[in-house]
Amino acid sequence: MWLVATIVALAACATQTTDDTSQAGSSRAAASTTVVEDSVGPTSVTESVASTVGSAAPGLRQLGLPGMSLDEPAGEYGWTSGSGERGGMHRVVVDGSESRQTQLVFGVSANCFHAGGNPVPVTVAGLDGLYVEPYEGSSVTFSGRGGGTTGAYALPIGDRTLCVYLTWDPATTPEELRAAREVVESIRGEPHGEDGIRINFYLEAGWDTG
Repeated sequence: MWLVATIVALAACATQTTDDTSQAGSSRAAASTTVVEDSVGPTSVTESVASTVGSAAPGLRQLGLPGMSLDEPAGEYGWTSGSGERGGMHRVVVDGSESRQTQLVFGVSANCFHAGGNPVPVTVAGLDGLYVEPYEGSSVTFSGRGGGTTGAYALPIGDRTLCVYLTWDPATTPEELRAAREVVESIRGEPHGEDGIRINFYLEAGWDTG
């Protein structure tokens, strides 16, 4: 009789142990499932980190205008300046005894069309700005052989205005003028400092400040 009671007690203990083990396994499986769901769901840690990194992305690099050499390489260049300041560059093409050039001048001003004109809406570099052609402002200097034509852009950069003056002479070819306009189209800008603007843009070989 005593032996039978002992066997029954041992069997009950084994059954309880099995149940506990099964419940623990189920709990671990549920926990594992929860972790997997969190890691791939719409509020996953990976997505949260990616969104933080994107919001903290750095601004434009501080790049300068090309140098004075006539064989400056193609690449990304830039310009950073404050209100009322200007900077420029040109591309000279020598053809036998003749030469021709295109010129770009950048400025920061609330009014890019001091000399007047009839601005028309234009979208350049993804920006909704204004354009005047021909623009005959005396403040835009051109060292060509005379008779140059200038197209003036006013492009919004945040709460500021970037002025771009593109000038070409009568001998400038349509391909050369199109390449110069592509420089303007490549501009990416951001406000800089209290009243300035920083821009980056791409140049083909041959632009210089000499």
